[in-house]
Amino acid sequence: MNFTLETREGLLQAISYLEEDRESTNALEKLAFKCLQKAQELNEQDLEYRVRIALIVIHNDLHKTDLVVSMFPWLLNTCDNNEGRYDYKQILWYYRWIITAAKHYSSIPKSKLFELMEDFERRFREAGIGEKIIHDCKFYFYAEMGELELAEKEYVLWQSASYNILYECRKCERVFLNCYLADRGRYEELLEMIQPVLRGELTCHSNERYNLHLGMLGYMMVGKWEEAAFFAAKSMKYLNPDIAFLYPFSSHMIYYGVTGEFEKGRKIFEKQFVYLLSALPDVPRLEFLTGALEFFKRLNQSSHQWIQLNLPKQNILVSTENGYAVRDILHYIQSEVDRLAHALDQRNENNHYKQFVASLAERYGRVQAPKTGN
Repeated sequence: MNFTLETREGLLQAISYLEEDRESTNALEKLAFKCLQKAQELNEQDLEYRVRIALIVIHNDLHKTDLVVSMFPWLLNTCDNNEGRYDYKQILWYYRWIITAAKHYSSIPKSKLFELMEDFERRFREAGIGEKIIHDCKFYFYAEMGELELAEKEYVLWQSASYNILYECRKCERVFLNCYLADRGRYEELLEMIQPVLRGELTCHSNERYNLHLGMLGYMMVGKWEEAAFFAAKSMKYLNPDIAFLYPFSSHMIYYGVTGEFEKGRKIFEKQFVYLLSALPDVPRLEFLTGALEFFKRLNQSSHQWIQLNLPKQNILVSTENGYAVRDILHYIQSEVDRLAHALDQRNENNHYKQFVASLAERYGRVQAPKTGN
């Protein structure tokens, strides 16, 4: 990955390298930023466009949501101002990421979110892309805004909508409701829906990464501990603790807390804690903290008063010679859960997240692992 970016030829070679289908890493992101700087120095809009396309994909893969959001307006405006020059439909595909991410920030006003959704829908209809993807996005848009009745209406429309172009995968629609069913506590339905992934029949689009942890959680919640243990181990093979996989790791925090595998949960909390201090959206942070809250409740109930954690320096949690006080961590997590839920509800003008986190706590609190093992 040694490229001479001082020449245009070297820059072109580096950009071609970025555009190849490869795993996104911090090193690849660093190279992309260098290419972006060089393309801007050369005032080469076409090259800058190619680099930004590569960067938005890298940011998305690395779950650097704030950078995904910040990269998108330039790409959309450049397409709008140069009609026919660039792949506009590709940019519309990335617009889905923006709709998904924007509603997760409580700082973005509700009125702005609806403006984005209206613009998204208008552009997709004008491009003749079809109804399927529109109702797909609107379903989760309303569901995560706490407008469940509107979400259910979008689901009905989604079921009968046309595909046309730009739909990720017809096979993937089989697991379309996975997160929604998990959030609603409909675990039997969830497990039935994601069976194609659990059986290894559906392996495209990182389905293992985003469904195996739900298999673990679902089996735990219905009391099938052998299956839960199997998918706990299998899910971890697809998760990099150095990337902000806050939602999948939230499930693991719950599972390790319930099963008393505190060392495994401790390592996850250490690795993911840094992302709680970052510019990531509120909803993923709330999801992770809800799982962490159950983990530390279980740790506290097991008479652990202290825990050794290697956390970055910050003023929120302070260690002593004994480590971190579990009660202090519990207090911090609970206050953050309350703060984030309140901020999202205030923006959404309802009490959806307050009720949601209370429902999760009640659900998880009832679960007890068998004494003979996990």
